[in-house]
Amino acid sequence: MDQSVDKNQSENVKKNPEIARRGRWIRKPSEFVFADISLETGISKLDLSERQFKLMLISAMKSTFGDFGLAIPIDIIKFQPDNLRAYIRFPGKQFIKIQCALTLLSSWEGIDVNIVIHKVTHSLPALHVNSYHQEHDIIKQF
Repeated sequence: MDQSVDKNQSENVKKNPEIARRGRWIRKPSEFVFADISLETGISKLDLSERQFKLMLISAMKSTFGDFGLAIPIDIIKFQPDNLRAYIRFPGKQFIKIQCALTLLSSWEGIDVNIVIHKVTHSLPALHVNSYHQEHDIIKQF
């Protein structure tokens, strides 16, 4: 059954190559990806500036991927020094590399650190929305 479906699909693609082109590009891929990340440490109060936070991200990229990691741009959109949380922006094609580098970071300048990735999206406004506090009672509507 599966082979006949695959055969019919391949025949349709051969007859009309426009179908294959439409199937590959459902939506325009976003150039940048936005992430909500936070830094966890064993120290109760770590005084860290936005510049130091970015240096920590850059050192994570360099320690994981060497000089190639330094070529990947990471921008800090918003930084909260009280809870060490930040919104960052980076190229969408480099998502896997950045995710690996951030999760593999275990120490920075002699301090044990852990970066937690809370949310990743292609839309910046979606980072601010928190659906955990939204009421999802569909039954009450009926």
